[in-house]
Amino acid sequence: MKRLLQRLFPPRPADPHEPPKVSLGTCGNYCISLESQPERLEDSRRQLGRHSIEVEWFPAILSSEVQEKITRKEPVAGSADGCLQSHLELYRHLAAIHPAAKGSSRPYVAVFEDDIVPLDAFVSFGDYLARVPDDWDYISLGGSFHQTPPKILDESVIRLTCAFNLHAQLIRVDFLPRLIEHIETRAFEVDVLTANMQKQGIGNWYGFTSDLFWQHARGGFFNVSIWDHQLGLYHFAKDNGVVDRFLIRGLLHLP
Repeated sequence: MKRLLQRLFPPRPADPHEPPKVSLGTCGNYCISLESQPERLEDSRRQLGRHSIEVEWFPAILSSEVQEKITRKEPVAGSADGCLQSHLELYRHLAAIHPAAKGSSRPYVAVFEDDIVPLDAFVSFGDYLARVPDDWDYISLGGSFHQTPPKILDESVIRLTCAFNLHAQLIRVDFLPRLIEHIETRAFEVDVLTANMQKQGIGNWYGFTSDLFWQHARGGFFNVSIWDHQLGLYHFAKDNGVVDRFLIRGLLHLP
């Protein structure tokens, strides 16, 4: 695998004029992507490169390769088993190579799926992160669909109560075992399992009032972003960069 990665992504000579690379996670940045679709990983690297962020590739797993399936009775999307297994294997890998530090230091990792789109608000990442309470276990970096309204902490930070989507996230290393434990049940899709953890009060889950990342609207799918608590709006992102806002509070039973 190491030799394959070296052939696919040979190291580039350092350019003294390039800005320094950014690591969002204190233990690194990782991107889940299928080996059979290298163009998606390259697109993610290009998108993140706009902000001098480098990621380490983690091979995604196809649903057809998964032996243990999601156990819920209702039908699931064809990619759901592979998505769950990919996240699970990455979390297991990270828990194994990054032992949780003891004491006040709580290292964390940044995890992305390969359909991310950084937004202009990302330039304020450091300011946003500094305002998150120190007890955080998980931070969504944007693009989440909220089944229930988040708790508004201030003009920058929200606490998640039941939010879906795992395409851009920060996770504390010492929280990985709890994530792994719940995902290993395979009772539902992976983001349903994590949303249930929020509902049950397992861990401290936060996000931002301004999205730092969205997802590509591949195949006509418009990803729903976070709730704009000031305007009462959800945001829909399109691949062409156009953003539409729809007032749908009544539809989603929001206050």
